[in-house]
Amino acid sequence: MYLTLLKIKNYKLIESAEISFQRGMNVLVGKNSTGKSTVLEAINFLLSPYVSIPLADVIPYEKRNVNVSPSVEGYFELSKTEINEFLNTGIEPDVLNDYERILADFRLKITKTIVKRGKSSYTVNTRPDIDFKNHVSPSDSNKANRILNAMMPKINMNNVIVMPDSDSLANEQILPEQVLIQSLPMNQMLIYQHLRGLFYTAKQRENGEYTKIQKALQQASDIKDIDIDFDPVSAQLNIFFQPSNSKYKVSLNAEGRGIREYFYLFLALFYFQDTVILKDEALVHMHKSLLTSFLAEISEQPYQMIVTSHIKELINSLDFGNIIICRKDTNKAEITNLLQHNDIREVLDELGYADKISDNILEMEKNVFG
Repeated sequence: MYLTLLKIKNYKLIESAEISFQRGMNVLVGKNSTGKSTVLEAINFLLSPYVSIPLADVIPYEKRNVNVSPSVEGYFELSKTEINEFLNTGIEPDVLNDYERILADFRLKITKTIVKRGKSSYTVNTRPDIDFKNHVSPSDSNKANRILNAMMPKINMNNVIVMPDSDSLANEQILPEQVLIQSLPMNQMLIYQHLRGLFYTAKQRENGEYTKIQKALQQASDIKDIDIDFDPVSAQLNIFFQPSNSKYKVSLNAEGRGIREYFYLFLALFYFQDTVILKDEALVHMHKSLLTSFLAEISEQPYQMIVTSHIKELINSLDFGNIIICRKDTNKAEITNLLQHNDIREVLDELGYADKISDNILEMEKNVFG
Protein backbone atom coordinates (compact mmCIF):
# COMPACT_ATOMS: atom_id res chain seq x y z
CA MET A 1 0.00 0.00 0.00
CA TYR A 2 1.24 3.48 -0.85
CA LEU A 3 0.32 6.43 1.35
CA THR A 4 -1.14 9.26 -0.76
CA LEU A 5 -2.67 11.55 1.89
CA LEU A 6 -2.16 11.90 5.63
CA LYS A 7 -4.38 13.88 8.01
CA ILE A 8 -3.19 14.51 11.57
CA LYS A 9 -5.16 16.18 14.38
CA ASN A 10 -4.01 17.01 17.91
CA TYR A 11 -1.00 14.70 17.71
CA LYS A 12 1.74 16.16 19.93
CA LEU A 13 2.70 19.58 18.52
CA ILE A 14 0.68 19.06 15.32
CA GLU A 15 -2.76 20.57 15.85
CA SER A 16 -3.88 19.96 12.27
CA ALA A 17 -2.06 18.92 9.11
CA GLU A 18 -2.95 17.52 5.71
CA ILE A 19 0.03 16.17 3.76
CA SER A 20 0.22 14.61 0.32
CA PHE A 21 2.81 11.96 -0.46
CA GLN A 22 4.12 10.60 -3.75
CA ARG A 23 5.54 7.25 -4.69
CA GLY A 24 9.32 7.11 -4.51
CA MET A 25 11.30 9.27 -2.09
CA ASN A 26 9.49 11.84 0.09
CA VAL A 27 11.53 14.18 2.28
CA LEU A 28 10.44 16.17 5.33
CA VAL A 29 12.68 19.21 5.77
CA GLY A 30 12.76 21.88 8.42
CA LYS A 31 14.64 23.20 11.42
CA ASN A 32 14.91 21.32 14.70
CA SER A 33 11.72 20.62 16.68
CA THR A 34 9.36 21.53 13.85
CA GLY A 35 7.50 18.20 13.68
CA LYS A 36 9.52 16.19 11.14
CA SER A 37 10.03 13.15 13.36
CA THR A 38 6.50 13.50 14.72
CA VAL A 39 5.09 12.98 11.22
CA LEU A 40 7.09 9.74 10.89
CA GLU A 41 5.90 8.66 14.33
CA ALA A 42 2.28 9.38 13.37
CA ILE A 43 2.60 7.24 10.21
CA ASN A 44 4.12 4.41 12.25
CA PHE A 45 1.31 4.76 14.79
CA LEU A 46 -1.25 4.49 11.99
CA LEU A 47 0.29 1.47 10.23
CA SER A 48 1.78 -0.59 13.05
CA PRO A 49 -0.44 -2.93 15.11
CA TYR A 50 1.61 -2.03 18.19
CA VAL A 51 1.72 1.31 19.99
CA SER A 52 5.28 1.94 21.14
CA ILE A 53 4.68 5.23 22.97
CA PRO A 54 2.49 6.09 25.98
CA LEU A 55 -0.83 7.30 24.58
CA ALA A 56 -0.98 10.15 27.09
CA ASP A 57 2.24 11.55 25.59
CA VAL A 58 0.54 11.97 22.23
CA ILE A 59 -1.93 14.54 23.59
CA PRO A 60 -0.51 18.08 23.44
CA TYR A 61 0.51 19.30 26.89
CA GLU A 62 -1.85 22.27 26.89
CA LYS A 63 -4.80 20.00 26.02
CA ARG A 64 -4.32 17.22 28.55
CA ASN A 65 -7.15 18.49 30.72
CA VAL A 66 -9.40 18.95 27.71
CA ASN A 67 -11.43 16.20 26.09
CA VAL A 68 -9.49 15.84 22.83
CA SER A 69 -9.08 12.74 20.69
CA PRO A 70 -5.84 12.74 18.69
CA SER A 71 -6.30 11.07 15.32
CA VAL A 72 -4.24 10.01 12.32
CA GLU A 73 -5.98 9.28 9.04
CA GLY A 74 -4.31 7.84 5.97
CA TYR A 75 -5.44 7.29 2.39
CA PHE A 76 -3.71 4.50 0.45
CA GLU A 77 -3.51 3.27 -3.11
CA LEU A 78 -2.81 -0.39 -3.76
CA SER A 79 0.42 -1.42 -5.44
CA LYS A 80 0.46 -3.37 -8.70
CA THR A 81 1.41 -6.48 -6.75
CA GLU A 82 -1.57 -6.13 -4.41
CA ILE A 83 -3.95 -5.46 -7.31
CA ASN A 84 -2.73 -8.53 -9.22
CA GLU A 85 -2.96 -10.69 -6.10
CA PHE A 86 -6.59 -9.65 -5.62
CA LEU A 87 -7.53 -10.16 -9.27
CA ASN A 88 -6.10 -13.68 -9.06
CA THR A 89 -8.31 -14.70 -6.12
CA GLY A 90 -11.08 -16.20 -8.25
CA ILE A 91 -12.77 -13.08 -9.61
CA GLU A 92 -15.52 -14.06 -12.07
CA PRO A 93 -14.41 -13.34 -15.68
CA ASP A 94 -17.60 -11.39 -16.51
CA VAL A 95 -16.90 -8.79 -13.78
CA LEU A 96 -13.10 -8.67 -14.06
CA ASN A 97 -13.20 -5.42 -16.05
CA ASP A 98 -15.47 -3.87 -13.39
CA TYR A 99 -12.95 -4.68 -10.66
CA GLU A 100 -10.06 -3.30 -12.70
CA ARG A 101 -11.99 -0.05 -13.18
CA ILE A 102 -12.87 0.18 -9.48
CA LEU A 103 -9.31 -0.51 -8.37
CA ALA A 104 -8.13 2.41 -10.51
CA ASP A 105 -10.56 4.65 -8.60
CA PHE A 106 -10.20 3.03 -5.20
CA ARG A 107 -8.39 4.17 -2.08
CA LEU A 108 -8.19 2.55 1.32
CA LYS A 109 -8.85 4.85 4.24
CA ILE A 110 -7.51 3.93 7.66
CA THR A 111 -8.20 6.02 10.76
CA LYS A 112 -6.72 5.60 14.22
CA THR A 113 -8.11 7.65 17.09
CA ILE A 114 -6.91 7.84 20.69
CA VAL A 115 -9.88 8.00 23.04
CA LYS A 116 -9.64 8.86 26.72
CA ARG A 117 -11.35 6.43 29.09
CA GLY A 118 -11.49 7.80 32.60
CA LYS A 119 -8.75 9.91 34.19
CA SER A 120 -5.64 8.24 32.82
CA SER A 121 -6.83 5.37 30.66
CA TYR A 122 -6.71 5.51 26.86
CA THR A 123 -7.72 3.20 24.05
CA VAL A 124 -7.03 3.20 20.31
CA ASN A 125 -9.90 2.86 17.86
CA THR A 126 -9.00 1.65 14.34
CA ARG A 127 -11.39 2.05 11.45
CA PRO A 128 -10.66 0.81 7.92
CA ASP A 129 -12.91 2.22 5.20
CA ILE A 130 -13.18 2.90 1.47
CA ASP A 131 -12.62 6.20 -0.28
CA PHE A 132 -13.48 6.71 -3.94
CA LYS A 133 -11.97 9.47 -6.01
CA ASN A 134 -15.20 9.75 -8.00
CA HIS A 135 -18.89 8.94 -7.58
CA VAL A 136 -19.71 5.23 -7.83
CA SER A 137 -22.85 3.12 -8.18
CA PRO A 138 -24.21 0.86 -5.39
CA SER A 139 -22.99 -2.23 -7.28
CA ASP A 140 -19.50 -0.73 -7.38
CA SER A 141 -19.69 -0.14 -3.63
CA ASN A 142 -20.44 -3.83 -3.06
CA LYS A 143 -17.43 -4.82 -5.14
CA ALA A 144 -15.27 -2.30 -3.28
CA ASN A 145 -16.31 -3.86 0.02
CA ARG A 146 -15.12 -7.21 -1.34
CA ILE A 147 -11.73 -5.59 -2.03
CA LEU A 148 -11.68 -4.13 1.48
CA ASN A 149 -12.47 -7.52 3.05
CA ALA A 150 -9.67 -9.12 1.02
CA MET A 151 -7.26 -6.47 2.30
CA MET A 152 -8.23 -6.81 5.97
CA PRO A 153 -5.50 -9.35 6.87
CA LYS A 154 -2.87 -6.97 5.50
CA ILE A 155 -4.46 -3.94 7.20
CA ASN A 156 -4.25 -5.77 10.53
CA MET A 157 -0.58 -6.63 9.97
CA ASN A 158 2.49 -4.44 10.07
CA ASN A 159 2.42 -2.24 6.93
CA VAL A 160 5.40 -0.06 7.75
CA ILE A 161 9.14 -0.65 7.89
CA VAL A 162 11.06 1.65 10.24
CA MET A 163 14.81 1.79 9.60
CA PRO A 164 16.51 2.63 12.93
CA ASP A 165 19.83 4.44 12.90
CA SER A 166 22.00 1.69 14.38
CA ASP A 167 22.81 -1.57 12.60
CA SER A 168 25.35 -3.21 14.93
CA LEU A 169 25.52 -6.99 14.92
CA ALA A 170 26.98 -7.11 18.42
CA ASN A 171 25.27 -9.58 20.80
CA GLU A 172 22.50 -10.20 18.31
CA GLN A 173 20.56 -13.40 18.80
CA ILE A 174 19.59 -15.22 15.61
CA LEU A 175 15.83 -15.84 15.56
CA PRO A 176 13.82 -18.24 13.39
CA GLU A 177 12.21 -16.44 10.45
CA GLN A 178 8.62 -16.73 11.69
CA VAL A 179 9.57 -15.57 15.20
CA LEU A 180 11.52 -12.72 13.61
CA ILE A 181 8.55 -11.55 11.51
CA GLN A 182 6.21 -11.65 14.51
CA SER A 183 8.71 -9.81 16.72
CA LEU A 184 9.65 -7.14 14.17
CA PRO A 185 6.76 -4.70 14.89
CA MET A 186 7.73 -4.68 18.57
CA ASN A 187 11.50 -4.46 17.99
CA GLN A 188 12.43 -2.35 14.97
CA MET A 189 16.13 -3.19 15.32
CA LEU A 190 15.32 -6.69 14.06
CA ILE A 191 14.80 -5.30 10.54
CA TYR A 192 18.55 -5.60 9.88
CA GLN A 193 18.60 -9.28 10.83
CA HIS A 194 15.47 -9.82 8.71
CA LEU A 195 17.08 -8.21 5.65
CA ARG A 196 20.23 -10.30 6.07
CA GLY A 197 18.04 -13.38 6.35
CA LEU A 198 16.21 -12.55 3.12
CA PHE A 199 19.53 -11.95 1.34
CA TYR A 200 20.97 -15.24 2.62
CA THR A 201 17.82 -17.16 1.64
CA ALA A 202 18.10 -15.71 -1.88
CA LYS A 203 21.64 -17.07 -2.09
CA GLN A 204 20.55 -20.53 -0.93
CA ARG A 205 17.71 -20.76 -3.44
CA GLU A 206 19.95 -19.98 -6.44
CA ASN A 207 16.99 -18.61 -8.40
CA GLY A 208 18.72 -15.53 -9.81
CA GLU A 209 17.44 -13.12 -7.15
CA TYR A 210 20.76 -13.08 -5.29
CA THR A 211 22.72 -12.30 -8.47
CA LYS A 212 20.23 -9.57 -9.38
CA ILE A 213 20.72 -7.83 -6.03
CA GLN A 214 24.51 -8.23 -6.26
CA LYS A 215 24.65 -6.59 -9.68
CA ALA A 216 22.41 -3.70 -8.63
CA LEU A 217 24.50 -3.06 -5.52
CA GLN A 218 27.71 -3.18 -7.54
CA GLN A 219 26.38 -0.70 -10.09
CA ALA A 220 25.49 1.79 -7.37
CA SER A 221 28.84 1.70 -5.60
CA ASP A 222 32.57 1.07 -5.96
CA ILE A 223 32.24 -2.61 -5.06
CA LYS A 224 33.56 -5.59 -7.02
CA ASP A 225 31.92 -8.40 -5.06
CA ILE A 226 29.35 -8.95 -2.30
CA ASP A 227 28.78 -12.16 -0.37
CA ILE A 228 26.95 -13.44 2.70
CA ASP A 229 27.78 -16.46 4.87
CA PHE A 230 26.53 -18.04 8.06
CA ASP A 231 29.14 -18.25 10.83
CA PRO A 232 28.25 -21.15 13.19
CA VAL A 233 30.75 -19.98 15.82
CA SER A 234 29.13 -16.58 16.35
CA ALA A 235 25.69 -17.72 15.04
CA GLN A 236 25.52 -14.67 12.79
CA LEU A 237 24.93 -13.93 9.14
CA ASN A 238 27.97 -11.97 7.98
CA ILE A 239 28.12 -9.87 4.83
CA PHE A 240 31.39 -9.19 3.05
CA PHE A 241 32.28 -6.52 0.50
CA GLN A 242 35.26 -6.53 -1.84
CA PRO A 243 36.16 -3.00 -2.95
CA SER A 244 37.15 -2.61 -6.60
CA ASN A 245 40.68 -1.56 -5.66
CA SER A 246 41.32 -4.44 -3.24
CA LYS A 247 42.10 -8.17 -3.40
CA TYR A 248 40.44 -8.81 -0.05
CA LYS A 249 36.90 -8.93 1.27
CA VAL A 250 35.98 -6.92 4.35
CA SER A 251 33.07 -7.35 6.71
CA LEU A 252 30.16 -4.99 6.22
CA ASN A 253 30.35 -4.31 9.95
CA ALA A 254 33.88 -2.96 9.44
CA GLU A 255 32.71 -0.56 6.74
CA GLY A 256 31.63 3.03 7.38
CA ARG A 257 28.08 3.89 8.32
CA GLY A 258 27.42 5.29 4.85
CA ILE A 259 28.07 1.92 3.16
CA ARG A 260 25.96 0.11 5.76
CA GLU A 261 23.09 2.55 5.38
CA TYR A 262 23.26 2.26 1.60
CA PHE A 263 23.25 -1.56 1.73
CA TYR A 264 20.32 -1.94 4.12
CA LEU A 265 18.18 0.76 2.53
CA PHE A 266 18.70 -0.85 -0.86
CA LEU A 267 17.62 -4.27 0.46
CA ALA A 268 14.58 -2.72 2.18
CA LEU A 269 13.47 -1.04 -1.05
CA PHE A 270 14.03 -4.28 -2.97
CA TYR A 271 12.10 -6.56 -0.62
CA PHE A 272 9.34 -4.21 0.61
CA GLN A 273 8.20 -2.49 -2.56
CA ASP A 274 4.56 -2.20 -1.46
CA THR A 275 5.26 -1.16 2.15
CA VAL A 276 5.79 2.35 3.51
CA ILE A 277 9.43 2.69 4.63
CA LEU A 278 10.35 5.33 7.22
CA LYS A 279 13.81 6.64 8.12
CA ASP A 280 14.67 9.54 10.42
CA GLU A 281 17.72 11.56 9.29
CA ALA A 282 18.18 9.37 6.26
CA LEU A 283 21.21 9.22 3.97
CA VAL A 284 23.27 11.52 6.20
CA HIS A 285 26.20 9.09 6.28
CA MET A 286 26.50 8.58 2.53
CA HIS A 287 29.21 10.36 0.59
CA LYS A 288 27.85 12.57 -2.20
CA SER A 289 29.01 10.19 -4.95
CA LEU A 290 27.46 7.17 -3.25
CA LEU A 291 24.22 9.06 -2.60
CA THR A 292 24.02 10.10 -6.26
CA SER A 293 24.56 6.50 -7.43
CA PHE A 294 22.05 5.18 -4.89
CA LEU A 295 19.31 7.59 -6.00
CA ALA A 296 19.96 6.78 -9.65
CA GLU A 297 19.82 3.02 -9.02
CA ILE A 298 16.47 3.13 -7.15
CA SER A 299 14.83 5.68 -9.46
CA GLU A 300 13.13 2.98 -11.57
CA GLN A 301 12.07 0.80 -8.65
CA PRO A 302 8.50 0.78 -7.33
CA TYR A 303 8.70 1.87 -3.68
CA GLN A 304 7.66 4.53 -1.20
CA MET A 305 10.07 5.93 1.34
CA ILE A 306 9.33 8.83 3.71
CA VAL A 307 12.33 10.34 5.44
CA THR A 308 13.58 13.34 7.33
CA SER A 309 16.85 14.70 6.02
CA HIS A 310 18.91 17.87 5.74
CA ILE A 311 21.05 16.63 2.84
CA LYS A 312 20.93 19.34 0.19
CA GLU A 313 21.87 16.98 -2.64
CA LEU A 314 18.87 14.79 -1.81
CA ILE A 315 16.46 17.73 -1.74
CA ASN A 316 17.93 19.06 -4.96
CA SER A 317 17.36 15.72 -6.72
CA LEU A 318 13.60 15.56 -6.08
CA ASP A 319 10.55 17.07 -7.71
CA PHE A 320 9.08 19.67 -5.38
CA GLY A 321 5.93 17.49 -5.11
CA ASN A 322 8.02 15.09 -2.99
CA ILE A 323 9.21 17.74 -0.50
CA ILE A 324 7.30 18.52 2.71
CA ILE A 325 8.08 21.69 4.66
CA CYS A 326 8.00 21.67 8.48
CA ARG A 327 7.82 24.96 10.39
CA LYS A 328 6.88 25.97 13.92
CA ASP A 329 4.65 28.83 15.04
CA THR A 330 4.82 29.30 18.85
CA ASN A 331 4.11 25.76 20.11
CA LYS A 332 2.39 24.44 16.99
CA ALA A 333 3.94 22.71 14.01
CA GLU A 334 2.93 23.74 10.51
CA ILE A 335 3.38 20.88 8.03
CA THR A 336 2.76 21.68 4.36
CA ASN A 337 3.76 20.40 0.94
CA LEU A 338 6.25 22.62 -0.84
CA LEU A 339 3.79 22.65 -3.73
CA GLN A 340 1.38 24.68 -1.57
CA HIS A 341 3.79 27.62 -1.39
CA ASN A 342 3.81 30.31 -4.05
CA ASP A 343 7.49 31.16 -3.61
CA ILE A 344 9.62 28.03 -3.52
CA ARG A 345 12.85 30.04 -3.47
CA GLU A 346 11.78 32.01 -0.39
CA VAL A 347 10.76 28.87 1.52
CA LEU A 348 13.96 26.99 0.73
CA ASP A 349 16.03 30.09 1.45
CA GLU A 350 14.45 30.27 4.91
CA LEU A 351 15.63 26.70 5.55
CA GLY A 352 19.10 27.34 4.11
CA TYR A 353 18.70 25.38 0.86
CA ALA A 354 18.28 28.18 -1.70
CA ASP A 355 21.91 27.99 -2.83
CA LYS A 356 21.34 24.39 -3.89
CA ILE A 357 18.12 24.91 -5.84
CA SER A 358 18.54 23.31 -9.23
CA ASP A 359 17.47 24.96 -12.46
CA ASN A 360 14.83 22.30 -13.05
CA ILE A 361 13.10 23.12 -9.72
CA LEU A 362 13.05 26.83 -10.56
CA GLU A 363 11.73 25.98 -14.02
CA MET A 364 8.94 23.87 -12.50
CA GLU A 365 8.13 26.72 -10.12
CA LYS A 366 7.82 29.05 -13.11
CA ASN A 367 5.56 26.62 -14.98
CA VAL A 368 3.24 26.07 -12.02
CA PHE A 369 3.03 29.56 -10.55
CA GLY A 370 3.95 31.76 -13.51
